[in-house]
Amino acid sequence: RTTTMKPIPTLRVAILFVLLLSVVNAKEKKKDESSSTATRLGGGTAETTATTTDEGAILAIGDSWASLSGNYLANVCGSLTTRPIQNDGKSGSTAKEWAYNRMGVEAIENRRYEYTHVWLSVGGNDYLDNKCDMSIADKVAANVVNVIKQVVDASHGEAAVGEVAFQQDLKILYFGYSIPSRDVCGQGRTATLFAKQGEIIFDAIRNSDYAEYVTTFDISDMFVTAESSPLSDPSYFADAIHLNDVGYTKLFSSYNVLRFFDCSVLQIAQMAQADGQLPVGVLVGSAVAIVSVVVLACFWLKKKR
Repeated sequence: RTTTMKPIPTLRVAILFVLLLSVVNAKEKKKDESSSTATRLGGGTAETTATTTDEGAILAIGDSWASLSGNYLANVCGSLTTRPIQNDGKSGSTAKEWAYNRMGVEAIENRRYEYTHVWLSVGGNDYLDNKCDMSIADKVAANVVNVIKQVVDASHGEAAVGEVAFQQDLKILYFGYSIPSRDVCGQGRTATLFAKQGEIIFDAIRNSDYAEYVTTFDISDMFVTAESSPLSDPSYFADAIHLNDVGYTKLFSSYNVLRFFDCSVLQIAQMAQADGQLPVGVLVGSAVAIVSVVVLACFWLKKKR
């Protein structure tokens, strides 16, 4: 007698299984993180109970958004695994300084690890130092692209005389900045001008010869709430422009950031579920994977009969 499989019940079981697994893992994750949060947030050292791996080493470069994050990205995929990180962020630095002084190449030259991922945070100070003057927007964007070029070239073994390069394909992340929590540009222009400056930089990167190495996405409104709109919610900020521990937690546990740093589907599900933002794509993808295994197993058993 031939047995006909019923895919709908199987799919339902798979989805319920994924949901249950996500909830259980999220609870376990919260327990694990309860003892390590104080050392992870706001630039603390990585938790010593975590398993250290040499894979996926991270380089953070740029301004104070990078420097103030400390070693937080070491646990970007969860507190159970610590990734090597070198934070060469310089508070107050500009895209112009990074480009003209080839500071990105210097970071590569003085590397402690063979990096696979780079987070670049530059351009904000150029803009703020010029009182949000949009006439310099294209120059700022060009300098950001120049920094990217220098880092990529150095990673491919192309360095200037006296500089040391290494052979590695890097993945570079640039998401710009969130809208400040106060009207730093004045006259109610901050939200509009910050978003516009970000778009100009994003377009310059995407239209450059180095676009294939860079992942971009917009976080300008990540911390904007109904109550704080059009500015960001001050509860995520240490001051008008810098994130606090809660802000970095939200930023580095967001889906796009986790995906960029090659966190596994399960790790993304754990982090997102714990943060109340489990993406439908992750759930569906997990369900499809499980269903595929179940279907293959059923066909194999059927064939054995």
